[in-house]
Amino acid sequence: MIHTNIPIFSSFALAFGCTKIFKKIYASFDSVKTYKSKKTILVIDPFTTLLNYKFSFWKFNYIFTKRHFTEEFIFNLGYMYDIIFITDNSLINKNIYDFIDPLGISVYRMYTRNKKGEIEHLKKENKVIILENKDTEDSCSLNIKPFGLLSSKYELFDVVNFLTTLNFMKEKNHIKILEFYKNKDFYISFDKIQKKLYQMRNMLNLFSVNRYEEIKKQIYKEKINNYKINKEELLKYK
Repeated sequence: MIHTNIPIFSSFALAFGCTKIFKKIYASFDSVKTYKSKKTILVIDPFTTLLNYKFSFWKFNYIFTKRHFTEEFIFNLGYMYDIIFITDNSLINKNIYDFIDPLGISVYRMYTRNKKGEIEHLKKENKVIILENKDTEDSCSLNIKPFGLLSSKYELFDVVNFLTTLNFMKEKNHIKILEFYKNKDFYISFDKIQKKLYQMRNMLNLFSVNRYEEIKKQIYKEKINNYKINKEELLKYK
């Protein structure tokens, strides 16, 4: 996990903007209401899924901690989904958004007092998946639960794998699959399914059949290294 300090004065300055790879654009507060996309929109509230924070009286700052591999998570999904950050937490500002998304891959970053209403506007014209930290009645939401000391540092890569698979499926199957994970621990359930599929594919290969965890970590490390290489190049164009 990576930490940063945000001064209390800047934390209360509400800021919003929108960015795209290689191109920076700005939008009015309510332009998200008419936003239309050919891609599925991935709605994320950073404070419920990607960030932890606390106030330090010693430093008179808010100390923010981002989830392991948050940047890699956004990078890998930004090619398939339009990522929109929407929060009703008044501590948000541009520095925090840049902290979690330094490459500006998200297409919108916004603060609103009516987060639910903004999401409903998006759902009228678009295919939407909402990342949550708890189970909700919304059929297009996925509960990836908050991260803590006991969380696996590779959890967000499991979400990347799931959403990558979902992206290649027909839209009519999205809701059914998301419903399957309701009231379940997403990480445990998804990992069990992936492990079974891996063992079925490799049941005749005695050398590989029990190497699921090893191969999974190897794939994730390749994603991490790939991001490091690409980040250096992409920052040249910002």
